Amino acid sequence: MRKLITYLKKRVKAINSILEKPADEYSTRTFHELRVEIKKVKALFDLINHCSEEFEFEKHFKPFKKIYKQAGKVRDLQLEEQLLDKYQSFFALSEYRSKLSSKLLEEEISYFTTINQDIIDQLDNKFKKLTSLLDQIHKKDVNSYLEKKRKNIQKLLSEESLKAYELHNLRKQIKIYDYNQKSFSSKKEYHPTSNYDQLSIYLGKWHDCQVFINHLNIITEAGKLKSEEILQIENLRSKISSRRKRLFCKIEDIILQISL
Repeated sequence: MRKLITYLKKRVKAINSILEKPADEYSTRTFHELRVEIKKVKALFDLINHCSEEFEFEKHFKPFKKIYKQAGKVRDLQLEEQLLDKYQSFFALSEYRSKLSSKLLEEEISYFTTINQDIIDQLDNKFKKLTSLLDQIHKKDVNSYLEKKRKNIQKLLSEESLKAYELHNLRKQIKIYDYNQKSFSSKKEYHPTSNYDQLSIYLGKWHDCQVFINHLNIITEAGKLKSEEILQIENLRSKISSRRKRLFCKIEDIILQISL
C-alpha cells in the first residue's frame, strides 16, 4: 500500500538522520525523538503483523529493540534530572545528583557503542524487506486492524478501575492506534481523537512519575547515600507520589468523560 510505504520511508529518513549524528550533536530532545520514531516503526510492525501471516514481528524488531532499550535508559535518567531540577528549591541532593550524572554518562557511552555500522546495516536490511510486505496490504485490512485497536482501547476504558500496569498498557495502545491511523491517513483525512490526545499526555506524565519513583526506591534500598540524603529522597518520593496520585485522578476524570 503506497501510503504505508511513504510513511515507512519517512521513518527510515528520520531514524537514519539521528543515528548519523556525531555524539556532540545529540541533545536531550534527540533521544526523545529517536524513541518516538522507533515507537512509530513498532506500531507499523504491529499493523503488518495483523495483515501478513509471513511477517515475524520479534525477528524484524530485534535490532530496533536494542537501540530503543539503550536510548530508553538514557532518556529515563534525563527525565529524572529534569524532575530533580523542578524540585531543586526543596532538595539539594548533591551526592545523589553526582551519582545520577555518572550513571547518565555511563549509559550514553553504552548507547554510542551500540550505534555501530553493523546495527545500522541491520536496520536498513529490515526496512528494505518491509517494502514488499507493505505493498501487499490492502485498505480493508488496515481498516479492520484500526477498528480492532479502537475496540480494544474502548474495552480498557470501560473497566471499572484500572491498575497501574493497565494504565501503561492503555497508553501504549493509544499510541499504537494514533501512529497507525496517522500512517494510513493523509493530512486532510487524519482527525486525532482529542480526548485520546489529552489522555495520552496525562498518561505520559503519570508514567514519568512512576519511573522516577521506581528509581528512587532502588537508590534508597541500595543504601549507598548519606543518611541525610536518604531522608531527603524519602521526602521527594512523597512529593512525587502525591503528584502521581493527582495525575491518576485527572486520568480517571478524562476516562469518565470519554465513556459518557
